[in-house]
Amino acid sequence: MATDSLLPGASAADGGVTEYAGRHMILLPATPAHLSTIHAFLEREVPAEFASLLCKIETAVEELLMNIFHHAYATKGAGKAMIHCRPVDFDGAAFLRVGVRDWGRPYNPLAETPRPNLTASIGERPIGGLGIHIVRQVTTHYCYSRDQDANDLELFFRRQETDDRAAFGLCCQKLS
Repeated sequence: MATDSLLPGASAADGGVTEYAGRHMILLPATPAHLSTIHAFLEREVPAEFASLLCKIETAVEELLMNIFHHAYATKGAGKAMIHCRPVDFDGAAFLRVGVRDWGRPYNPLAETPRPNLTASIGERPIGGLGIHIVRQVTTHYCYSRDQDANDLELFFRRQETDDRAAFGLCCQKLS
């Protein structure tokens, strides 16, 4: 795959991870072994004005990546995933746009994953689907497109005036 050559300023690190200087993006092997690298990238790249949303951002990105790790390359072997983030003005409001890209089979988990029946007991619910439900809940907007043999998922997080880390739950305790 020629993804490394698409952008200038690429610097390779250990484990097949490529960071693009000044581009707020990272390209790495699509394996769970790289989740800590992704979390470190997000902690470093999410602007301070969106810091209160870091737990939601990390959770949503991790859920999408787990789908990629387990489904996108199931028949092709290991592939790559790219994460990028940057602030944007969306209809006059401040948002952080986080993109997740893979070159696996065409798959839109936001449309193809049914909404879970949250009123059913745990024993009645099928396994899976809650991760995408969480993504839908923690983002303000989300969209999918297929472009140049790649799946592109974009998540939009609206900047908040109040810090809601405590309301989001235990995953945010590490930031307090």
